[in-house]
Amino acid sequence: MPDLIFPEVAPAPSLAPTPVVTVICREPLLAIHEILAISIHDVTNCPGWKNIVRDFYKVTRRIENEGWLRRRADELRHDAWVKAHL
Repeated sequence: MPDLIFPEVAPAPSLAPTPVVTVICREPLLAIHEILAISIHDVTNCPGWKNIVRDFYKVTRRIENEGWLRRRADELRHDAWVKAHL
């Protein structure tokens, strides 16, 4: 009787491992989640949240870029001092 209801036999499961995609939360996204207390679903479904998150992300990137530029300027000053005194 089951063969009449389901005439085809289900295929056997694959023995090959299935690829797993790892989702990595970036630090700016974690900060956005912690500060605004919203989920990714809120961001994708509400244009208002999307604009707020975009603006907040731009601010965090500017802060990171400024920090990188300051560190780089300090490194160049240090290298120049070392060259001048050696």
